[in-house]
Amino acid sequence: ALRQGGSMSDQINKYFKWSEFACKCKRCEYSSGRDIDPRIPEVMLEIRLRLMRPITISSGCRCDFHNAMVGGSRNSQHKAAQGFKACDFLVTSAIERYMAVEICIKHGVSFGFTKGFMHIDVRGTPMAFTY
Repeated sequence: ALRQGGSMSDQINKYFKWSEFACKCKRCEYSSGRDIDPRIPEVMLEIRLRLMRPITISSGCRCDFHNAMVGGSRNSQHKAAQGFKACDFLVTSAIERYMAVEICIKHGVSFGFTKGFMHIDVRGTPMAFTY
């Protein structure tokens, strides 16, 4: 992470902050977002550069409690047990989904869609799915 003024910066790169990948419960030990697999912000940066617009991360790291609250899978890639290997982000147009999928395929990243958002993860075996 970047160091500025002797403290850890929240900034990962020009467009994303660690806190954007934090567990949304804001009460658990994963509230900084720094636990996310480092490949996720790298892929998200490439997607951001391709889309040429800001991207809203809707979910990154999840504690067991928050995962249950949002109806996440028991073995969710968002959880600590799987290594915080996932994030969801808002995407609305078909062309943006296509561009993001191209990047995922290029890097062997799994992806899935539901209404309004896209899920990506670095689970190891690339796959595509819907919710």
